[in-house]
Amino acid sequence: ETTLFSPGFFVNTGAAYDAFVEIRNNTTSSVELTVRAYNAAGTIVGSTTATLASNGNTAVSITALGVTNTNGSVSITHNGPPGALVANITTLSGTTGLSFDAPFAPRMVWSTFQQ
Repeated sequence: ETTLFSPGFFVNTGAAYDAFVEIRNNTTSSVELTVRAYNAAGTIVGSTTATLASNGNTAVSITALGVTNTNGSVSITHNGPPGALVANITTLSGTTGLSFDAPFAPRMVWSTFQQ
C-alpha cells in the first residue's frame, strides 16, 4: 500500500484561495501518480495523472482540477515503492496573505520488524 493522504485544503475563488499539492519523487526511477481531490463529503471533485521523473518534483493546483469554492482532502496513488513520494499541500491567498500547510501521510506505516 503506497497511497498518501492529506487531511485538508480550502479553495475559494472569490477570496483568491487556491491549494497546491507539492510532490517529490525520492527514487531513481520515474513514478506514475494520480492526484484526487475530495470534497468534505468524500466525493471526488477533481483528479489528474502524471509521470514524475526520478528525483523530480511537481506542483498541482487544486483549482486547475476544476475544483472551486469548497474544502476537502487529497489522496495520491502511485506505482512506486513505499516512501517513493513525499508530498505537502499548501493553501494560500495572495489577497489575504493567509496560508497553511497540510502534509501527506501514508495510509499505513511500513516496517521491516517481525514478531
